Amino acid sequence: MDCLWWLSDRTRDVLLTNITGDVKFYLDTTSDLCKLEHSLEEGQKINALFCTFPNILTLKCPDLWRIHNLSVKHGFIVICDDSVANAVDVDVFPFVDIRVTSLTRTFSGSCNVAGGSVVVNPDSQYYEAISTKLKSMQDTLHPYDAMVLSRNCQDIKQRVDECNANALSVVKLLAGSHFVKRVNHPSLLHRKMLYDRHRRKDGGYGHVLTVEFLHAYYAPLFYHTLRIEKGPGYGTGFSMCLPPIIYEHREAESLEREGIPRHLLLLSIGMEKEEVIMDVMKEALLKIATCKPPGHSQSL
Repeated sequence: MDCLWWLSDRTRDVLLTNITGDVKFYLDTTSDLCKLEHSLEEGQKINALFCTFPNILTLKCPDLWRIHNLSVKHGFIVICDDSVANAVDVDVFPFVDIRVTSLTRTFSGSCNVAGGSVVVNPDSQYYEAISTKLKSMQDTLHPYDAMVLSRNCQDIKQRVDECNANALSVVKLLAGSHFVKRVNHPSLLHRKMLYDRHRRKDGGYGHVLTVEFLHAYYAPLFYHTLRIEKGPGYGTGFSMCLPPIIYEHREAESLEREGIPRHLLLLSIGMEKEEVIMDVMKEALLKIATCKPPGHSQSL
């Protein structure tokens, strides 16, 4: 392997631990994609490019159409993790060669089983080679885990649709708050175009979002007041909230160098009744309204 490129700001520590070869990381930005294209034009050879659709922290989507064209021209495999979006909402084929998805998250939705899937694009020029290699590998999924996954996924379309609808209401509420600086979600204009290219006809915009508050002081107030589950995950049938620093297992300074504020919160919206979710969100915002950040003489 000459070089592995990863257009994401997540899991690089895991990759560096488990993958041999020359690994270089890029962020999900147009400028970094231009850098990659320039390097390829200058003669850089790579075997594979990994990307997430969308990214777990910024909810940005890589330009799969542009990446696909580069892969055809320069001969490398494109592997896309669509766990955050889920296959109910999006279809990243035919622009990638391999689609990988966490079955632990939305596919299961019940927090009682773990697993993952690899789907090879049958139209990929690498289909035979990749499929042959995968078939030679040992299947590590336990039969009982497969049974639980099969049972859990039966209502996935209903779960995804309900969670998506609730998430849109939460996005609207938080994006309109004076205490929130930015909400990241594929439904918003600055995220929507690239997502819509791959959104299924009856697909939604997902139920994972991140929130950056106007002041870092607001984040812990909101987090501790919010009466939903806290934990390192997303895609469950019930709502969850976690600080991305916990999810990433990386130093706050490292995230901030990449433009990810340490007080960013990740929300995975579940299937509870909309009014219940909205009430707890409003309650957490009200807590912020009753407190002013240190050093500010007037609350917003």
